[in-house]
Amino acid sequence: MPGYYLSVVKAGSSTGIVEDTCAYTYDIYLVGHKALPDAVVRNVLQAIWVNVEKLPQFHPGFAEWTRARAVDPEVTIPYHPAAIRYLKDSGVWSAKMDEAQKKLLAMNP
Repeated sequence: MPGYYLSVVKAGSSTGIVEDTCAYTYDIYLVGHKALPDAVVRNVLQAIWVNVEKLPQFHPGFAEWTRARAVDPEVTIPYHPAAIRYLKDSGVWSAKMDEAQKKLLAMNP
């Protein structure tokens, strides 16, 4: 599956992990249809953005999530236009992200 990469899972971080273990990893994606209204995208992203420190109680994967990780040039699905605007306004969207987005949209406009 595109988007997988290797990482080290620390001992004790999950049931059955008794020593540091190399594992396939994938990021958490929030997925919506490209026609999802901009206001919905912005409101959901805003809720996550301002409450990032509260998220790990809902899923352990959020313990490693940061605002900077919300943008990754190795992304495998395109961002919603409203998400791009939000991330640009937040100062985390880069020219590399524009390139990645352009490549993804060229594959499946």
